[in-house]
Amino acid sequence: MPKIKTLIITLFIISQIQSLTPINLDNENYDSEVNLSKEIWLIEFYSEKCGTCQEFYPIWEELIKNVNYLRVGRVNIDNEKGLNVALRLNALENGIPCVKLNYGKDKLETIMVGTEDPLPNHNILKDRIDKILHKKGKLNKGKYFVVEDL
Repeated sequence: MPKIKTLIITLFIISQIQSLTPINLDNENYDSEVNLSKEIWLIEFYSEKCGTCQEFYPIWEELIKNVNYLRVGRVNIDNEKGLNVALRLNALENGIPCVKLNYGKDKLETIMVGTEDPLPNHNILKDRIDKILHKKGKLNKGKYFVVEDL
């Protein structure tokens, strides 16, 4: 019996760690991971060469710890495959970093852009996300919000 409890606890911890680990998204996996998913995604578009993106990264890390009801992904625009996704989704219109909520096949809401001064903290961003989700009158029915909920 103790082995089963240990296994269950281990699986729970692994699932929690995985939910905090953003998936790197690009042209090759965006549709299969995001658009074909029934889960709602929080996606950061960024560049490793961008100073504002580097400044935002600790805020992003704290944010994703607090939105475990969303799937989380990142798109690096430094490579062509990531840039293609960002261009297709108009994620670069107002600068980077850019955080968007995807709740269906290319249905996106912008949560923040890098031109905001000062950059919003993780609590402000979480409030923006929650307002969008609750404005649509849907509640979390499981670990993640799902597209059909909205």
